[in-house]
Amino acid sequence: MKSIITCICVLMTISHLASQESIFPKQMATDLTHIAISGDNIFTVGTCSRAQVSTDGGSTWDIFDIEIEEFWTGLEIKPNSNGNESYLLHDDILLIFNIDKSLTEVNTSILEGFGRMRSMEIDDNYIYIVSDGAIHKAPHGSLEWEHIVDVVYDSPYTISTSAISPTSIYVTSREGHVFETNKTSGGYVEVSNINGWIRTMTMANDDVGYLTAQGASGPYKTIDGGNTWVEIQDWPENNPVRVYNEDIIMTSNTNRFFVSTDGGATNTANYMSDDIHAGLIYNTRFDEDGNIYMVGESSMVLRSSDLGETYDNLIPNIRTHLNNIHFNANSGISTGYGSILISNDAGENWEEYSDANIENPSDGVVLADGKFAIASHSGVSIVNNGVVESTAGARADRIYVAPDNSYLLASLVIGSSYVMSKSSDNGLTWENKRFNDQLGRIKSNSAGLIYAVSGDGKYIYSTDEGETWDEKELPIIGWMSDIVIEDGVELYNLNGDVYESKDNGITLTEIGGGQRVNNLHILREDHYTYTNGSSVTMDIKEKKPGATSFSTIASSCGTAYGSYNKGNGEVWYSKSAGYIAKFDFDLVTSTIDRVESNPDIYPNPIVSGEEIMIDGITNPSTISITNIMGKQILNRVVKDHSTTINTEELIPGNYYISIKTDNRMTTSKIMVF
Repeated sequence: MKSIITCICVLMTISHLASQESIFPKQMATDLTHIAISGDNIFTVGTCSRAQVSTDGGSTWDIFDIEIEEFWTGLEIKPNSNGNESYLLHDDILLIFNIDKSLTEVNTSILEGFGRMRSMEIDDNYIYIVSDGAIHKAPHGSLEWEHIVDVVYDSPYTISTSAISPTSIYVTSREGHVFETNKTSGGYVEVSNINGWIRTMTMANDDVGYLTAQGASGPYKTIDGGNTWVEIQDWPENNPVRVYNEDIIMTSNTNRFFVSTDGGATNTANYMSDDIHAGLIYNTRFDEDGNIYMVGESSMVLRSSDLGETYDNLIPNIRTHLNNIHFNANSGISTGYGSILISNDAGENWEEYSDANIENPSDGVVLADGKFAIASHSGVSIVNNGVVESTAGARADRIYVAPDNSYLLASLVIGSSYVMSKSSDNGLTWENKRFNDQLGRIKSNSAGLIYAVSGDGKYIYSTDEGETWDEKELPIIGWMSDIVIEDGVELYNLNGDVYESKDNGITLTEIGGGQRVNNLHILREDHYTYTNGSSVTMDIKEKKPGATSFSTIASSCGTAYGSYNKGNGEVWYSKSAGYIAKFDFDLVTSTIDRVESNPDIYPNPIVSGEEIMIDGITNPSTISITNIMGKQILNRVVKDHSTTINTEELIPGNYYISIKTDNRMTTSKIMVF
């Protein structure tokens, strides 16, 4: 058996925690998956091995870690405990979860030979555990286990769920079978077979119950104790049913729920799609007074006291997925799926912002302290100190601001076409520059190259501040969700794999990959990072200079959809369910240390065909010239303190001269005309 480690309890209102991965909101990240209520005491557990409790009906909460894998099977209030204790079931551990946040493991060694503990049911006198091979029960007081019946099949059925009524325990299978055991007389009888994977089952009393089965259009209902089942007609969706009594039932699915007060004959639909403070629903529960509780994304707890007509948000965080983040000096902005967060203290604190003139915001950049450009369905809006100064253009998906704020670029949707548009007057007027496939994030590098993903295995780029655009197609065709170009190195995320190119995309070398790969960054020369993970967790991958592969250096809850590299190893992540996080990378001290310019390179600008003079070289050195796309034009070893380079092979444009010694490298920009 596993053992539980004493949990470390952390009060929700504490704002600065060394172990806390979330800066906004200032609490630990978790998605709640189970809830149990008794009076003012509320127990919840969720992902990332975390739980939270309230003793005042949800007005305040304690959020804390449970050091155990988080695949919870069930959470139920323990009868006769004054609402102070609950049962918490894991695959092979049963715990007493106290309202004071302590956890005590229940001895279930007698159950070990019967396989995985699939589910638990309770009544006023006993707790029942349904395992792969048997059903056991124990009195709530002594918790001494008694074998009720073996769960034996003529063929290898797989248990899917269970249910309890006043007189019986029901066990269902993925193959559609429903078995009944009488609590008093025992026995194990197949009472029905609906020929479909039964996902959930619940009984309102000995006669009336509901189940959901894969492939059905709606829930099934029984009125004869499970012997026959009839599919409920005209039910909006086929989702798990919760019952308050045989007439009042509800189902839920992500951001909507449905309530019936006549046993499923009619229902009322309730949608929360437009509420940025209500995330996805993962579980629901009626309390003893008929109040509905819904738990889910980003510690969400909703309560309805009028059967779903209205609801209260007990932890009103923002819960939309943040898909970008951008900083400039002290201001920061993060937007996503209709929400806007703004910081005016370099990301320490964030506040929600909204304006009726900005419909469905999708991206944003900082123009100056307190001034932002926001892309939305309304166009591009300029917001200065909380006031919308202007809105122009068609629906905008992406926005980019030049480092010197001299112009804006936006990815617009005009009719059925995608457009790259440019504004040089702070968004008042726009000039359409390019029609193309839907564009990804618009980025630039230190050399002034602007680029954006533009389709399967393609990206567009501009070397003249967005005036003209060219398209680059890579040798590997596939979905490309991210790209970063810097210092002659290109990193691509193609079909979930990370590729590196040092020859302008001619040759691609796979160097990493995984699920949900995103957030590629070049931190320094040969020092890369990206993120991957699942829908609820994120791993930060890093490849340090000289390493041949990436390693996981940190893991946290919530997928990162966007990020911003502030430099000096500080990377900010905008994440799912409204979280913002920061990670400080340890920048390895390299033998190469970039500086702006030194030695002297002149004349600059230079006419094509003339000689470039370079003085003050520390010998021996390697001199290389690359164009703005990172393609190497020249590479030469120099042993003297000065040298000349002929520019006959350099067509008019911008180039970079790098001078590398054993302990440093200098890079300078030159213009040839």
